[in-house]
Amino acid sequence: MVELCINEETSSEKKVENSNGSRPLRSIYLYITSGCNLRCKHCWIEAGPEERKRRKELDFEQWRGIMDQAIELGLGSVKFTGGEPLLIRDTTYQLMCYLREKEIRVTMETNGTLLDDEVAKFFSETKGSYISVSLDGPNAELHDYFRSVKGAYDRTVEGMALLAKYKVPYQLICAVHRDNCDTIDDMIALGKELKAGSVRFLPVARTGRGSDMVRDNQALDLEETIDLFRFLMEEVVPSAGIPVCISPTPAFCAWPDVKKNFKQGSCGLPHMAGMLADGTFALCGIGEQCSDTIYGNALETPLKELWESAPSLQKQREKMESGIEGICSICVFRNTCKGQCRAAAMDAYGTVDAPHPFCQAAYDKGLFPESRIIGDRAAADAWVGKQREYCWAG
Repeated sequence: MVELCINEETSSEKKVENSNGSRPLRSIYLYITSGCNLRCKHCWIEAGPEERKRRKELDFEQWRGIMDQAIELGLGSVKFTGGEPLLIRDTTYQLMCYLREKEIRVTMETNGTLLDDEVAKFFSETKGSYISVSLDGPNAELHDYFRSVKGAYDRTVEGMALLAKYKVPYQLICAVHRDNCDTIDDMIALGKELKAGSVRFLPVARTGRGSDMVRDNQALDLEETIDLFRFLMEEVVPSAGIPVCISPTPAFCAWPDVKKNFKQGSCGLPHMAGMLADGTFALCGIGEQCSDTIYGNALETPLKELWESAPSLQKQREKMESGIEGICSICVFRNTCKGQCRAAAMDAYGTVDAPHPFCQAAYDKGLFPESRIIGDRAAADAWVGKQREYCWAG
């Protein structure tokens, strides 16, 4: 499948109207720890063994209090991520079980090395739950180098085997870079062998440690990324024998794929937010690098007040409602795509209403599809050359 965006909302989520007419808080991305037992070369929040000290972690009772407030605002789903959420396994597991009792959908992103029977059983028994496991090469040499810990590959594969044992329909996620971009077919074969429900390919994000990969010439450049998407859509997806998920912007997809698979809007900002390990309330994990995306702390200020009244959040909403600028403002998909990931825009340009950095860079270099342009090019020309040097500008 060509999956053009991820939408965490489900039909079972509560539809409530908040006191000031603001949108309900339907989804939280919970970066429950800044620590990780690995030190991945692409980590966009720069997690690692020592980074756990960066933010004081909350205990279960503190998180339960925050989630209770979020439920009152319409919470329907929580994605556990990090860092590695199973590094603080007891807190993570307790909170997952509590959310299940409250009928909140639970998903998790993990490196798979710390999975155990109890966690696997939780996902096998919980309707609507989902787990994604990162594996960045079909062998230990590639994966362990990328994850900076010897033995990581074997432990991750063991974790995937455990999920398969409990019939958990997990997703295998592969971060694509220059050292592994020629292993796509091998990764799909491995996904099928390990009984993954789907395989997702994501080019390395150009933030956090990913920016170092750009500078070291390890990340795919603009042309290589366009070629990767085209190869996946035209040659891999039709014959893979397993669902293959990719997330290009719709401007670079064939019309049939857009009509069949595209869901309106890919950034959840109007209905979602991120929570960092110490209770910091932010746009998402980008709050670790960009203070402008931090709205306050849920231990110090009621979550309802932050969601409905935080000045920086209100300003970002106003900017988004006025329209995304640059190439996005003259793209045929401007009212549906809405610029996709706003964290990427913030990181590249410093403002939430900036164009999608990938699409703007493609326009800058004359690679944006002409058939997708429907407005005055002056709007896109005004953003040429404004990206930070480690994004798609190089």
